[in-house]
Amino acid sequence: MSSSIDPWACRIRCLYDSYSSYDSIARFYLQRNEKNSTAVLSEYGGSITVYAKKSADMDEIRSFINLRGCGSVQGNADQLCKNGGIILKLSDRQKLYRSDRPDIEYCMSEPDYKGIYKLMCRCEDKDFTAPSYEDFVVELSHRHRHSTAKFCCIISDDKIVSFSMTSALSDSCAVIGSVCTLPSYRKKGYAGKCISKLIKSLDKREIFVIRPVNKNESFYSKLGFTEVTANELHSS
Repeated sequence: MSSSIDPWACRIRCLYDSYSSYDSIARFYLQRNEKNSTAVLSEYGGSITVYAKKSADMDEIRSFINLRGCGSVQGNADQLCKNGGIILKLSDRQKLYRSDRPDIEYCMSEPDYKGIYKLMCRCEDKDFTAPSYEDFVVELSHRHRHSTAKFCCIISDDKIVSFSMTSALSDSCAVIGSVCTLPSYRKKGYAGKCISKLIKSLDKREIFVIRPVNKNESFYSKLGFTEVTANELHSS
């Protein structure tokens, strides 16, 4: 399965690497014409992700999605998907924060799931709702065992105050997902340092973020992220 430089292809590849042996959990579908593969789809947790080339038969994909009856569809096919966010790509690594403050302790090994979950619940808002604790631990621990997720925690005052992780990870690409900082520790640079430390651990992979509309634009811009369009992704 290809790991194209595209956040949706990255998500599908990450799901494949995590769950291809568990047909009851995730399923994968390939569309082909007479010569080539034209699209790949994953089905996981009631959601379908689509990565389609320009040559894909979109009518066939639409019919298939309707047949499966999934709750949500995301991907690079704008006419089918409701992604609810803006795709950003890391274009300037020189803007990443340095991580040399002596008062900051980083943890990048298997994390304290309970501590992270408490942090996520403190950070809920209209754009983010924490999953159930059981679903969260099962998902994260499974991906950690299969090396399909990376994490970074900042610990201060004997607790996790900032956390970031990849929502998708392949050999060529990564998508930064959950980024949480305790409200009382915000505007102190913790989130920027946490993300920067995580990104530096991802080596030369292309890095993406899908941010909510009208939210965190300045934050990600300062870290070197710029908005990219579907056409730019296809031509990269």
